[in-house]
Amino acid sequence: MTLAYLFDGTAAQAIKDFLSITAGLLVCAVLIKQFFPKRRPEPREIVNQPLEISKAQKRFNREFEDARHAEIDRRMNMHEAQIRELQEKLSEELPEIERRINQSGEDRATGIHERVNEVLAAVSEVKGELNRMRREN
Repeated sequence: MTLAYLFDGTAAQAIKDFLSITAGLLVCAVLIKQFFPKRRPEPREIVNQPLEISKAQKRFNREFEDARHAEIDRRMNMHEAQIRELQEKLSEELPEIERRINQSGEDRATGIHERVNEVLAAVSEVKGELNRMRREN
């Protein structure tokens, strides 16, 4: 009878419920403790200040700034020269590119006109055949 009571399900259900409630309360307690940290101030340690005070070195000086400015000017002049070269090349090649575009457009237009003329000729032939067939009937 004792084994039947243990495996009956009521005791196992009660243990399961107890453990679930205990775990839930433990989780709630941990969350509450995290949301409300302890309010006791931590003791601070006061350290004496150094007696010797020296002026900090300047990181940038006039010579460094002049060298940096010269380097920027050199790079800027180099980039401007490259831009001028590209503009000259573009101005030289642009008329040729425009000519090729116009030529290809003209070639396409000529091809389209030839095809349209062929279709019109075929339509005229069919129209002529229809007219001939009407006359015969």
